[in-house]
Amino acid sequence: MHAPAPNPCACSVRTLAQVGSIVLLLAASGPSLASEAEAAPKPVDSSADASADSPDGIADQFDAELVLRGMTYVGERGRHGEFVVRAREARFRPDSNTVLLEDVRVIATDPDERRNFDVRCDKGELDIENNNFTATGDVRGTTGEGQRYRASWVRYDHDKDLLYSDAPVLMEDETGTFQADGFRYYADQRRFQLTGNVRMVQAR
Repeated sequence: MHAPAPNPCACSVRTLAQVGSIVLLLAASGPSLASEAEAAPKPVDSSADASADSPDGIADQFDAELVLRGMTYVGERGRHGEFVVRAREARFRPDSNTVLLEDVRVIATDPDERRNFDVRCDKGELDIENNNFTATGDVRGTTGEGQRYRASWVRYDHDKDLLYSDAPVLMEDETGTFQADGFRYYADQRRFQLTGNVRMVQAR
């Protein structure tokens, strides 16, 4: 029997990197996304001297940044489960082992594959050495217990399995809508706590 012909619509670029027990999967997801990784050019300095026209000078106009159109990252949370990061665009910085993300969604699940929390944001930064994540720009999300939150930034601390923010937050749940100076979500305990100047905006 002949092996099935590859699907010409299944466009993907995958880079697997082992960082301790963490596997980084960078993949272009779907035919509508460009299936290519490219070095991002640095801005050209118009004041550069003529040596910039040499091969070495041209090489200096590029850095080691890897740009991917469409990324999926699966990170382990140890005994707490795992989380999946998906982004429209990712820029991998090997010098700092960080990934700068655009148009991001994060979904965290427990060992029984029940959802702990999810985060949506305009921009994000993922540290692939320790699985810490920072979300910025119209950050909103939900927890498995039904809280819905919105803030200007949110961070996930892998070692503490803690999702938190010290920015003003708006939170809704089955009891009403609240404002506070920040929040803590202890994912392993499935416990959401508003912090500082907590006030009810509207009761249910």
